[in-house]
Amino acid sequence: MQMKTTSALCALAISILAGCATSGDEAPKTAPPPVAPAPAPAVAKAPAPIDSTIAWRQGKEQDLAEARSLASKAQSMKIPVVVKTGRAQKRDEAYNKTEQLDAVKNVTLRPLALDKIGKNDKIWAEVIRQIGKHAAQANVHEPQQILVSVTKGTKARVTQWINEGVTSANNGQSPEIQVFETTQTKDAAVFYQPQDQKQFLN
Repeated sequence: MQMKTTSALCALAISILAGCATSGDEAPKTAPPPVAPAPAPAVAKAPAPIDSTIAWRQGKEQDLAEARSLASKAQSMKIPVVVKTGRAQKRDEAYNKTEQLDAVKNVTLRPLALDKIGKNDKIWAEVIRQIGKHAAQANVHEPQQILVSVTKGTKARVTQWINEGVTSANNGQSPEIQVFETTQTKDAAVFYQPQDQKQFLN
């Protein structure tokens, strides 16, 4: 009887040890990975103000370069085209600054050779067309005006050449054109300029 009891106890001990060994072989349990918090909603940033003086300066510089090129070509053909410059100023309130630079105040063709215009001289016709074209190109950057002072006999032809020049720019721009009749040959002239002459300090 004692021997049976001893055998039973041994069997129970073996069973317990086997159970302990099985439990020790199990993979250790790990904590679940932390959940990242949801990102905060993006806050839209207000767009930075545009520095309006940059485009203004670039336009002025381009117009001046083109006007000087026109005058140089005309003068090489003995046509009296002159570029007058002035100190232009622009204030940008957003950036609290003021810009200044030398810019085209006007481009003038004076005096007009009325006899050559009357004879439909090709060189004079082309230069007057170029004045109309350059005024239309400058009109992209700011409103321009073309002023024509001619005698009654040359009015129609000069006006036609100006309009042909404006059209040849092919940019849809229409500078303001004012035509005046004069009886004085010395007052006959064609020129273009920015409409805003108050921007010039001199």
